[in-house]
This record gives sequence, C-alpha cells and structure tokens, in this order.
Amino acid sequence: MPLNYAVSITPLLQMINVAHEVRHIAFADELSGAGRLVQLRSRWDNIVSHGPLLGYYPRADKSWLIVKPDLLVAAEEIFAGADVRISTDGHKYLGGYFGSEQGKNEYIRSLLERWSNQLRVLSDMRSMSLKQPTLPSCPDSVTDLPTISARFQIFNINCSRLTTSSTLNCFLQSRPAEIFPCKIVSYLRCQHFWESWHTHSLGYVCHGV
Repeated sequence: MPLNYAVSITPLLQMINVAHEVRHIAFADELSGAGRLVQLRSRWDNIVSHGPLLGYYPRADKSWLIVKPDLLVAAEEIFAGADVRISTDGHKYLGGYFGSEQGKNEYIRSLLERWSNQLRVLSDMRSMSLKQPTLPSCPDSVTDLPTISARFQIFNINCSRLTTSSTLNCFLQSRPAEIFPCKIVSYLRCQHFWESWHTHSLGYVCHGV
C-alpha cells in the first residue's frame, strides 16, 4: 500500500476506533470489526460517509457480515439498505477463513481441489513441452508424472495450512527438491475458486534446472 494512502486513511481509522464497543482490525485497506449488530451498522455508515473524503471507498458488494444463525433475521433488518452480504457460514478473510467448521472444511477442500487442477495443467503443459525440441528439457525424473502426482498429493495433505497462492508459490520455489525436481519459473492464469470473486490465481510451468 503506498505511503500516501496509508497516511490519508489514518484519520478514518482513528475515527472508527472511537467506537470502543467494536473490536477493530485493519490491514492495509482491509477493515473489519466485531461487535453488536447495531454498533456494526453505525460503524459501516460512518465508513461510507467519511471514507470517500479520505480516499477510502468501501464496496458493499465485497463486504461480508458473518452472524450466528439465530441472528440472521435481525441482521437482515438492521443492515437493510446497506447492500452488505450476510452469511451464517462464514467467508475467507486475509487468506484464511472466518466462520463455521463446515465452512472451513469446504474452504480447505476448495484449496486442495484447485491445487490438484493446477497439477493437471502442469502435467498437460509438460506433455506439450516434450513435443517441442527447442524448449529446454527437464531431468528424466520430471517426466515421471505419477511420481510428481504422488508428491503433490502428499504436499496437499501436509501443507493445507497454506491458504494463498502467493504463499504456496513462495513455498514451492524455496523448497523445489521436496515437491518437484525442477524450478517453477512462470505462471498460468487459472480460474479462481473464491465463491463470487474473480482474480487470477497461479498455475505452474516447469523448465529445466
């Protein structure tokens, strides 16, 4: 986050921290709070009113209110007209997940599914590269796709704590010998798995060491 943006948003953070009944967390432009519904609605209205004047433009369509099932009706009434999305299951937050146990399990499952899909893309591209004599070749062990697949499945099970593509990418590049016998040097654009979000996630392409 640019320094000038961090400085300009500081007054807004100080303003919303006045509501001591709400617990606040701010990371870059990701603002969050926990408290009673009425207090949270007041906080949201303050951000909407004062944020744009200080360079912060909140988006209701990307904001989530996580509540207990028995508070869903009250939440819908209190946040009527705010266009904030409301969930009783939970939602991802800063690369992790906040919500019910079932939601967490589904989140982890989606991560593993995406990583497995990326491995299939990697395998397909490796097969294509073998048909191109001008491309640099990997060691013979790289062509053993079943071995790579087995290693990747073990990696999925042991490293489910890695919840972002960037973290996964750094991990793979720092320890390539433990995962793949080659270096990861470029990316593919793959379909993102977040529920209603769209960004670019990472796929992996191998070249010779």
